[in-house]
Amino acid sequence: MTPPENPPPPYTPIPTPTPTPTPTPTPSALPSQQLLDFQTPVAEHAMLLAAQDERIAVLERQNSRFIEQMREMDDLLEILHRHDAHAHADAEIRTTMYESLEVRLGKVEDWYAEIRDANSVLLRWVICLVILAVWAVYRVKSSSGREV
Repeated sequence: MTPPENPPPPYTPIPTPTPTPTPTPTPSALPSQQLLDFQTPVAEHAMLLAAQDERIAVLERQNSRFIEQMREMDDLLEILHRHDAHAHADAEIRTTMYESLEVRLGKVEDWYAEIRDANSVLLRWVICLVILAVWAVYRVKSSSGREV
């Protein structure tokens, strides 16, 4: 490696400015100097107060938006509670209807069983009557002397 052609200049510190001494007030300039000394902090304080007022205004707007959102959420919660109450009432109505339908279905099943039993009894009677009729016809024909 070869050394660079132009080496960087040696480090030289940057001179810091020396504070300028504040002039001592002369007796004739004393009231105006005091007024200037008083006005500077007042102006700074006024700027700080203005910034604080602006921040307070922003916070008040955010607070009012937050309160509005909370009211909306309260309204939604109230709607949800009403909906939940309606859903609970609907569930009770449905349960009552299902129980009523189950009772009716049980009655229909009982009626069907009774009808089925009655039909089987009726079928037995019909079969017995048919057998009796066949026997009666056979008896009548056999008593008249004809061959069956």
